[in-house]
Amino acid sequence: MSAIVKVHSLRGNIQDAIDYILDEDKTEPILTSCTNCSVPQLSGTVWKYQQNIRFDDTMNSNGIQGYHFILSFDDMNVTSEQVHDIAERFLSEATNDEYDGVIAVHTNTDHLHAYIIVNPINKNTNKKWDLYFKKEINRFKEIENRICKDYGIEPLPIKRGTSRSWWKHHNEKIGDGHDAIITKTLDYLVNKVQSYEQLKIYLTNIGYTVEDDLDATKQIDENRLRNFEFTINKKLINENLSDEYSYFIRIPFTNEYFQIPIENGTWVNAEKNTLKCKMDLTKNYVIYDKAANIISSNKSGRIISQNLEEKNSKGVREGLRIKVPGSKYFRRCKYLKNKENLDLHYSLDDIIERIRNNNVDELDPSIANVINTKPEGKKQKEIKNIFYDNANIKTKYNQSDFYTMSKQQKYIYFKSKEIQNTLDRIATSSDTFNDVLNLSNLKDIRRQISKELRSINEKIKMFENKYDELMEQVMEGIIDATDDEIEKFVGENITPLRQEKFKLKIEHKNISKRINKAEKNTELYK
Repeated sequence: MSAIVKVHSLRGNIQDAIDYILDEDKTEPILTSCTNCSVPQLSGTVWKYQQNIRFDDTMNSNGIQGYHFILSFDDMNVTSEQVHDIAERFLSEATNDEYDGVIAVHTNTDHLHAYIIVNPINKNTNKKWDLYFKKEINRFKEIENRICKDYGIEPLPIKRGTSRSWWKHHNEKIGDGHDAIITKTLDYLVNKVQSYEQLKIYLTNIGYTVEDDLDATKQIDENRLRNFEFTINKKLINENLSDEYSYFIRIPFTNEYFQIPIENGTWVNAEKNTLKCKMDLTKNYVIYDKAANIISSNKSGRIISQNLEEKNSKGVREGLRIKVPGSKYFRRCKYLKNKENLDLHYSLDDIIERIRNNNVDELDPSIANVINTKPEGKKQKEIKNIFYDNANIKTKYNQSDFYTMSKQQKYIYFKSKEIQNTLDRIATSSDTFNDVLNLSNLKDIRRQISKELRSINEKIKMFENKYDELMEQVMEGIIDATDDEIEKFVGENITPLRQEKFKLKIEHKNISKRINKAEKNTELYK
């Protein structure tokens, strides 16, 4: 089985990325290759040279220097040579043979990986490849799966549909989002309580924050479940189609229109910028397009009201708003959707009506206990967690292995972790102590590495300049040089220097971390 694990853009020096995938500790020469270039190790330099002599400034301001594909294989029967062949075919088909690339198969892990770095400049048109990953990813998967079938490798299914942002994907991994928590909460409680007041008290007592336009003296009557008041800007009123009998109003966020009788509308100010309207939620309305053609003759007022802003006599937004424990923001419940049941709605009136129709004769003792005795602190968290389990609400905490541990298991877990942390601190302290004592030696070593890196960079630059001169003379016909001769020149002079530079950079980074840590702890050992 195989899969494209990652596709991303590269910025900065693309030769660094090429040096990484060609690292001798991860691959071997027989598993590396490049297109339109005889020496993979020098591809980045070749691409840059070609761009300098063929294009003025082809690389535009977004800074993309290349694209990086990674093909991952978990089929234990596939060989590294087959993976390399698959990668070559993939590069050819994915780019339509219009872009150059470097390929390397890494064999240093349990699963084989093929790395492909692509030059974003089209070798036929000289234009840049603006790759849109979300749009192209399924095409890349189809190409890879088709190629893998020829090698007897089981392909992965292609997942289609709308793409998700990383944030949504992240939230799904750690549990339900706030919208899902609220809908699951309300769906569970509307079938357990006898009144909206009980639901509100219960939620408040387990850590939710609930706001609505109801006060302690306001009665919830049938009139509220029927009549709906809202305000509309005059821009949403079609004056040409309105008459002395009705206003022709566009439903916000749609291209649909409906009519409100003149007597149900009142202008709020002298400028006539805002119209206050009343409508019957139980009535079906005729829906028109902007040319007054009938689209539907039976759209309910309750559905239409979901796009309208309800306001009370003081101009305050009405409706139910809930903030889940730990959140900073309220969610307006009238806009919530249940993906599994689109017939369920969560406005204040919908919740009240659902509670009235649930036929609960006796309040559940666990619900009654929370309503009658307000839990606090640790007890409140325990009750909230029990409620989450009952309502099938998933969070990062209650989905963890730790949540399901017994008290004895948790005790062992904490003691083991405490012991391990102590051992880690002793080991770290020992290393740090030695580094502090040898801080001057460490700095001397870093200086030597920096000096050697500068020397290597100068040598690489010198040989790259010689390579540029050589290629220029070959192109102008001044001298003759075969691919083997050019490859020998690079292999003997540039490739070893690049490999040494790559290793020294890693060593320089590691020793700098040790020096920084030792300097921070110097005072502790004085």
